[in-house]
Amino acid sequence: MNRRQFIRDAAIITTGSLLASSKIKNSEIISLGKLGNKGSYISLYQLEKILMGNLFFLDKYPKELIEWYNLAIKNPDLVSEINARKQDLIDLSLSKIRLSLKKRLTRKGVNSLMEVLDSISGEIEELKKNEKLHYVVNNDQVVLLHNGLIYDKIPLKEFPRFDLYLNDEGGDEKKDSLLRFFRTLNRLSPDSEFIKRASEISSMPLEDITAFAYKESAGRPCAVSINGDIGRFQLNPKVLNDTYRYTTEQDNELAEFIKQNTSRSTFLEDLAANPELNIATGVNLMRYKLEKVKFYYVVAYYIGLRGASKLSNRTKYKLRNPDKITDKDLRNNIIDYYHDFRYARNNFRRIKDSLI
Repeated sequence: MNRRQFIRDAAIITTGSLLASSKIKNSEIISLGKLGNKGSYISLYQLEKILMGNLFFLDKYPKELIEWYNLAIKNPDLVSEINARKQDLIDLSLSKIRLSLKKRLTRKGVNSLMEVLDSISGEIEELKKNEKLHYVVNNDQVVLLHNGLIYDKIPLKEFPRFDLYLNDEGGDEKKDSLLRFFRTLNRLSPDSEFIKRASEISSMPLEDITAFAYKESAGRPCAVSINGDIGRFQLNPKVLNDTYRYTTEQDNELAEFIKQNTSRSTFLEDLAANPELNIATGVNLMRYKLEKVKFYYVVAYYIGLRGASKLSNRTKYKLRNPDKITDKDLRNNIIDYYHDFRYARNNFRRIKDSLI
């Protein structure tokens, strides 16, 4: 599939740039007569996707929109509703993770759990879809509003639009995989600003981070595996002492963030409850594995450093020559993992290239 087909068949993307705008006092009263009669609304859910698109694919920090979003998400009633559902997600996932430390979970049980977790996450998405932000287009400007007051103004030609979606109808394996990748991006969007910063701090490419999220959890913040692995980056609960040491010994701000937001004794609970901690830990673990084994760090994240050191020559050859991987090779779990990781990473790059 060439680039044009990829965009036409899979994604509809509209973009614009965003430059710094002049701040207006938040106390200024709106006069709709002066602004014009046409008003538009965007949901918090849509705004999350716009921010993710600008941060991930356009390398832009739409400061005004981030501030507008952060103000709206603090609506007390909305906070209460979302936090109640987030607590359900945490409680359910953590109970299963603790159980996994005593007894391996069944695949059927985990699948049933994930259906419940996805349902609760869907409720959070609906709350964000129903929370509307109002803006008015007036004289080539977009006037951002909040509670009847002007919040900010952005030149119309610089107001960003980024809509990335895929038709939900399945039909073939490639399309289903692409749908899973797009869903991964959607699930990452609430934390896209933190993920972008984690990428910059650690020097880990965003395409690698999103590819790990795709392969490990499809972007779910409260994912649980049959081994009880935790969150978006599926951190192993049985080796948390090692993980804590590896990730806090990195010489970067993420290590400090981890130490400030958890301890060895509360690491499990905090990883389950704090998506940003899970992201910081996962990304610094990627950094650690990359420093140790370079080329094979992707599979080292999957099977550990010891497992990566025991790779057969045939497996190493296939990993170094992915174009030679056959369907038969995909029966090997390690090659299959790398193949899927590479697929997701390439999709990220293709989306980004299409916007240049």
